Amino acid sequence: EIQETKPSRLNKVVQEAKENMLGVKKSIEFDKTYMNRVNADLVQMAEEAESKVKEAYDAAAIIRNERVSLQDQIDTVERSSLSQIAELEDQLVEDDAFYAKLLESERARVSKVIDDA
Repeated sequence: EIQETKPSRLNKVVQEAKENMLGVKKSIEFDKTYMNRVNADLVQMAEEAESKVKEAYDAAAIIRNERVSLQDQIDTVERSSLSQIAELEDQLVEDDAFYAKLLESERARVSKVIDDA
C-alpha cells in the first residue's frame, strides 16, 4: 500500500505542478498581451508626438521663409524709397536754381521798367 501511495502522491504532485505551470503560462500570456497592447499604445503616442513635432518644425520653416521674404520686400521698398528721395532732392535743387534765376530775371525786368519810367 505504501508503494501505491508513493506513485499516487507523485502523480498528484506532478498534476499540481502541471496546473501551476499552466496558470503561470496563462499569466505570462496575459502579461505578454497586455505588454503588446501597452507597447502599441506607446508606439502610437510616439508617432503622434513625432507628427506634431514635424508639423511645428514645418510651421516654423514657413514662418522663417515668410520672414525672409518680408525682409526682402522691406529692403526693396527701402532702396526704392531712398532712390526716390535722392531724385526728389536733385529735382528740388534744380527747381531752386530755376526759380532763383527766374526771380533774378523778374527783378531785372521790374528794375528796367522802373528805370524806364
